[in-house]
Amino acid sequence: MKLEYATAIRDTLSRGYNFKDFVKDLGAGAVVSLVSLPLAMALAIAVGLDPEHGVYTAIVAGFIASLLGGSYAQISGPTGAFVVILAPIVIEFGVRGLIIAQILASVIIIVMAVFRVGFIIKYIPYSVTVGFTTGIAFVLCIISLKDLLGIKIDGFNGYLPNKIFLIFQNLNKITFGDTFIGILTIAIIKLWDKFKIQKFKIIPSIVVSIVTVTLITIFLNNAGFKISTIESDFSYIDDETGKSESGIPDEPPQLHFFNFDNSDPIYAFPTLKEIGKLLPAAIMIAILASLESLLAATMADNMTGSKHNPNSELLGIGTANLFSAFALGMPATGALARTAANIRSGARSPISGLACSILILLYVLVFHDQIDKIPLSALYAILMLVAIRMAEIHEFKKILKSKIKEDIIILITTFLLTAIFDMVIGVTIGVIISFFLIIKKISDHNPVFITKTTDDNLKIVIKGPIFFSNTNKIFNQDLTKHLQFNKLILDLTKVNILDVSGLSELEGFIEANSNKNIYIIANDYVNDIISKFINLNNVKIIRNESEVV
Repeated sequence: MKLEYATAIRDTLSRGYNFKDFVKDLGAGAVVSLVSLPLAMALAIAVGLDPEHGVYTAIVAGFIASLLGGSYAQISGPTGAFVVILAPIVIEFGVRGLIIAQILASVIIIVMAVFRVGFIIKYIPYSVTVGFTTGIAFVLCIISLKDLLGIKIDGFNGYLPNKIFLIFQNLNKITFGDTFIGILTIAIIKLWDKFKIQKFKIIPSIVVSIVTVTLITIFLNNAGFKISTIESDFSYIDDETGKSESGIPDEPPQLHFFNFDNSDPIYAFPTLKEIGKLLPAAIMIAILASLESLLAATMADNMTGSKHNPNSELLGIGTANLFSAFALGMPATGALARTAANIRSGARSPISGLACSILILLYVLVFHDQIDKIPLSALYAILMLVAIRMAEIHEFKKILKSKIKEDIIILITTFLLTAIFDMVIGVTIGVIISFFLIIKKISDHNPVFITKTTDDNLKIVIKGPIFFSNTNKIFNQDLTKHLQFNKLILDLTKVNILDVSGLSELEGFIEANSNKNIYIIANDYVNDIISKFINLNNVKIIRNESEVV
């Protein structure tokens, strides 16, 4: 079995990669890195982690996914879609539980890559994808709103109705300084996107807003106002001094590995009981990481005219998540908005993704003190805009306007279940409903055509699939009950699917008409199947109707 890995970067280098391409990739990586850093911190905080966990993810997972993946312009890292499913894991199991779940998810994704199942995305209905994406975005918006307003709520968990109730119940706790900074952040982003001068077009609006509101926050805090920042709300233990320091560590991510002596409690070797408890969460992470990576890679293909390798992409994101977990990172996947920004900034190859990760590391090492001054409400404002952009509102409306009943049912069901409960319930039920609706649609189609070619001959032509849901309709015992004939001709040349249920009903139909001369005209596919399943002693297999005697 051939393992597909690093197909994008190997193909890039084999086709010839020059200095001009490198400059383009470096420029694109620089632009995206400026967006990725504040987003990574915002997403980590939203999950319930310290901001450095998101930064480590952007550095480690982003680098390895670009190095080993199959997409030419994909940017990988923490994404908004993960917040909704990771927050409950952190609340119940802590950082250790998240790390174990992420490692298990990585193994699942790598196994999927080894067995080359990257094609599986084709079998997820589009209405399911739009439904769960919009559902996740809606929940993320609600989560972001709480912190954008500076509302501190203990026990902000449970299903969506409970979260909404808690926000309304605590509206009297709004912190006006934080709210002002959050709203100002959104306003600057919107205004910059709308009116930015052509020569400053390359500077992302997120960067402009973060720099501006951080300077304003420093001024207001010095003037006696209290606005929450990374420095004021987060701290870490310095490895050298053992003392607690404010903000995020000014050092690169370090790899940790499982130990048997419990020297590092987070990486103590997991027990079978822990693995059993966290396996459902791991499956959820693996599904989302795989699905979103392949979706983002497909979007990148559409924007660039390239063609990604899905199995290499799965191997890349699986390995990226494994190393991210060992570096105290969080789950990562392909980031749709950052990938689009990367392409629009002129990216030529996965080297732009490598540059993005290296530059984020340099920012942490060089601008550590400035990063600590970033206001938290600004990060949540950015997160809210990410959620709004992530919501497939346009596509949601388009499906509703299509008036295709089956897809509308799937869309609304997936959206509501994802928003109210979680993504796994939404996607699972959405796929199951789509399966049954498609089966019903096929079953409602009547593929049986009866013609009497002579007074003595009755010909039944069956077109399309013969399977469990439509066999009773096709081989209805009353089909030939009131017709006079001696020779029965079954034309199965247009049958493209035949399962065991269909074979069983076909056999029963043949037995019910055993007093007739029965002829079957079959294609090679049908002929091969029925010859192994049905007793054909009283049946003649022929090539065409002229062989009927």
